[in-house]
Amino acid sequence: MRIKQCAEVAGTTVRTIRYYHQIGLVPVPDERRGRRDYQLTHVARVMRIRWLAEAGIDLATIAELLDAEATEPHTDPTTHPVRDLRATADGIRERIAELQSQERRIQTLIAMAERGEELSALPLPVHDFYSRVEQATSDPRALRVLRRERDLAELIALRGALPDVFGELLAAMDEAAIERIVSFYVRFAALGEAGSGAPQPDPSAAVDDLIDDLEHWWVHEEPELVDAFLERMPAWLRRPGSLDVLGRLARQAYPDPRQDDVIRRTMPRFIRYLQERR
Repeated sequence: MRIKQCAEVAGTTVRTIRYYHQIGLVPVPDERRGRRDYQLTHVARVMRIRWLAEAGIDLATIAELLDAEATEPHTDPTTHPVRDLRATADGIRERIAELQSQERRIQTLIAMAERGEELSALPLPVHDFYSRVEQATSDPRALRVLRRERDLAELIALRGALPDVFGELLAAMDEAAIERIVSFYVRFAALGEAGSGAPQPDPSAAVDDLIDDLEHWWVHEEPELVDAFLERMPAWLRRPGSLDVLGRLARQAYPDPRQDDVIRRTMPRFIRYLQERR
């Protein structure tokens, strides 16, 4: 095919392809009957470069990536365009998923605006969950903890790391479960007041009791919730250390040593329980 046809198929311009030739990103095809004859390999290569560039990768880095791939052994030269096309298709699917996630966040903002609520990056079911918990408690310490956690969740949502499954599971909680969660917030918040001079139970015993009760809750009171979480757990959260990272973020949000102790000791138990249930 001619360069114009190659550009049309690849969704770019003749000028762009010639520039890729100039900087060595795309090999110049052999001549046939006095004209450059572009093959599928050229189309696939241009499409791969265009996708990487649109993903925000600069041309110098793209060149390094493609050069590294070129040094790998290939027994069948026809696999080169197939590899490039498959990589481009994978990238497009990832981009579609990102756009769908962005659309859901925008729809959430529209729904909040229509309800006259303060705009939030949280998915609507997660936002509603925090609202339900907030309405169920009048303890000012618990409310402070709740709002700090909501801010942390919003930060995670802004990073695109809060999967829809959380909203689905939280929306399914009944009032009894909400009341139980409120009790955890109240007890967790009270730990932060243990050094304030106010009368408090033994902090060490309170920490131990809260950790034990949290484990009892997910093992014996809400096993179906854990199973649903595992069934729909996103791929990124299955990677080793992902939950550990979330635990470290939570510990930064609660610098009190007693609250830090609860998070630091609870996360390994929960991770171990998830591994046993898989």
